[in-house]
Amino acid sequence: MILPTAAGSLKFISTGLIYHMSLIPPSCAMDVSPAYYQPNGHLLCQEAVLGNSTIGRSYRVCRARSWIFSLTTHTQSNNNRDSYFVIRGLLISELHGAVKNMILNFLDFIEDYGFIPNGARIYYLNRSQPPFLVEMIKAYYEATNDTQLLHDALPKLEKEYAFWMGNTSVEVNGHTLNQYRVLNHSPRPESYREDYRDAAGTADPDRLYANLATGAESGWDYSSRWFRYKDKQNSTYQLRSLNNENIVPIDLNALLWSLEYNLGAWSTSPKKQKYYRRQAAKRIAAMQEVLWSEEDASFYDYNITSRQLNRGEFTPAVLTPFWLGGHHKMSNKVLMRVFDQTLNLLAKYPGVLTTSIYNTTQQWDFPNGWPPLQFIAMQAMRNVYAVTKDPKLTKAVQTLAERYLASAFCSWYKTGGSVPGLLQQLPNQTDVGHMFEKFDVEDIGDAGGGGEYTVQAGFGWTNGVALWVFDTFRGFVAPDCTNTSSTLYPL
Repeated sequence: MILPTAAGSLKFISTGLIYHMSLIPPSCAMDVSPAYYQPNGHLLCQEAVLGNSTIGRSYRVCRARSWIFSLTTHTQSNNNRDSYFVIRGLLISELHGAVKNMILNFLDFIEDYGFIPNGARIYYLNRSQPPFLVEMIKAYYEATNDTQLLHDALPKLEKEYAFWMGNTSVEVNGHTLNQYRVLNHSPRPESYREDYRDAAGTADPDRLYANLATGAESGWDYSSRWFRYKDKQNSTYQLRSLNNENIVPIDLNALLWSLEYNLGAWSTSPKKQKYYRRQAAKRIAAMQEVLWSEEDASFYDYNITSRQLNRGEFTPAVLTPFWLGGHHKMSNKVLMRVFDQTLNLLAKYPGVLTTSIYNTTQQWDFPNGWPPLQFIAMQAMRNVYAVTKDPKLTKAVQTLAERYLASAFCSWYKTGGSVPGLLQQLPNQTDVGHMFEKFDVEDIGDAGGGGEYTVQAGFGWTNGVALWVFDTFRGFVAPDCTNTSSTLYPL
């Protein structure tokens, strides 16, 4: 049946659910004693148990300044990429103070360590995260016009940029690009047993340990993007074929282009403006030369070993430049083709956009659809539509928005969600309803799966993207959660 709720009621249910979940008070999950010190002699989780510092604002080194941040990641630790999508929802909710504290927390990491660690634990100090901080600051600044925070953030962003350029640069066909790269010679502490098992008996365990850590740094841990062998095998077989060290990722380079572009726009020094603008121009030219397929009208990851693009391996990562604005010099003729693969996949499955075309049983592959990738796809389509006025993008982005909300709503409803006096709970349910960190693209409302851990309920970026969708699009009605066929939201 179609649930008897109007669009406004559906929004009320979802936002109420998000609000309810965000009130869960966090605990500071510490993997080490508070007495443990960082290499520079500073206490890693100083005053984390109390949750307050002498600087007078909410502060949890091992979580974040703002306790609303507690839902952003399954590891109960700071996460740069997750936080951006949480921030989109918080800004819509006008929780500007929470967003500011989250950003300040990341700036503190850069001040202390020169980069943002993969998490706020000692053992994460050997790897970073996708550089989303500039996108957080940009979104916050556009919402608040907080020029003081922007001024204070600039030297930290420059410091983060220097980290990436000094540690992860790679020369390809005469161009400087970047890749994820972690120098690691032991199992990851958070997955020590699993890594040790996977490396046992290999000819070069240190190489595998480095690739495992590098995959974790990318946030796509793990995906066919990094595998030499993409056929469906056991997890150990796949992980032993990790080849991150020879992949130049399109999304990382698009994010660094955005960092360069915005540093050039925000800097008050004419010399720095000129430098960062030149760096941005050089990178976009390198992306066009190395990471672009004219035949497919698509960006791809580049394989250093084979000296060619990973053509035919679509992931929503290839849409990142169009989300961030890196398409500004492309012709309308080219832009009319860049979503061909995206639209084909949306037509093939009833749910949200798949993470890849390979079913490896890893979590960053088919049939999982991740909320941040839906945001990137939707915003990329909106950006390109603004240039081309291509009517098929209007239909596609609205359909994807509807499928996303239906996936979030139905996952909550199928797991016991209800609203007293408005929406009755399904029979034989003992839980109170959950939205999930990822969804199954083949069955609207089902959680995703695979990978190293059980699918997480919550979830910060799921909630943030849901609020963004409600704020950006119109015309939603409550879905029929018993109908998961391709006829529910046809493209």
